Amino acid sequence: MDNGKISIDGALVNNKNIEVNISSASIRYGISVFEAPKMFSLGSDIYIFRFQDYFNRLKTSCKFLELDLPLDSNKLLYDIKKFIEFVPWQESYALRINVFCPYESELLGEVECALTLSYLDIGIRSKSGVSSKVIKRSNLIRTSNNNLYMIKSPSHYINARKELYSDIEFDDILYVNEKENICELSRSNIFLIKDRTVYNPDLGSGILDGITRKLIIDLCQEHNILIEIKELNYSNLSDFDSAFCVGTTNGITPIRNIDKNIHFDTNNLLLAEIVNYYKEVFSKKGVEKYKEWFVKL
Repeated sequence: MDNGKISIDGALVNNKNIEVNISSASIRYGISVFEAPKMFSLGSDIYIFRFQDYFNRLKTSCKFLELDLPLDSNKLLYDIKKFIEFVPWQESYALRINVFCPYESELLGEVECALTLSYLDIGIRSKSGVSSKVIKRSNLIRTSNNNLYMIKSPSHYINARKELYSDIEFDDILYVNEKENICELSRSNIFLIKDRTVYNPDLGSGILDGITRKLIIDLCQEHNILIEIKELNYSNLSDFDSAFCVGTTNGITPIRNIDKNIHFDTNNLLLAEIVNYYKEVFSKKGVEKYKEWFVKL
């Protein structure tokens, strides 16, 4: 993959020609946000799923950190189309939208931002062969009702790197808040299943309002699958039959166990139903059925 070609503020350039001031707020303090909208192809057509939702969340993240988003949704969509003409998209690529400061700036001062478009090769993850995940509880305690977790920032991944680096036993970490209620994994939202009911932590638990999370909720409601969104205590995890995590890059992934002693059924029938409903969304039938969810590039 040639990730040397990127877009910055609509200009198509070579990555090695980008200049970033070492005294920028992004370098000094890690102040930046990003999005990774889901893209997929049907034949020769390329689509973005729920583009406006991704843009709105990017806008919210920028506003939270007092960053000036340098364009509107129409201009961003135009730049994305221009970018994929410059660097053709492939199924193994994930689009990355980053808003950061390349210029000299202070922590509490005004920050002039730039927006970049680039690709991440997610084919490497697919080759890892992870069909279900083994999770461990994070050492970091989150705080409930904290809007910090509602933004998409690279800084959120620092703890995951610290806890998972060189740890071959676990695939991800589960955050728990000060009430002992579960939150989410480092890169995805979590759902639990008991009998014919699906459960998901509420936003106040300290989670990202995931786009794929919202899709799963919508699909459950559409197909008359009972879903409860509420506080879920870590101590009750063993009461559930099955668990899965969801995110833009990997879609739906079953969870095999948490902390090695809480085990789940990865072949749960209701989980299989939800996976099929999810896959249908990104088929020809789904694009026709849910046409308001898609933007054709």
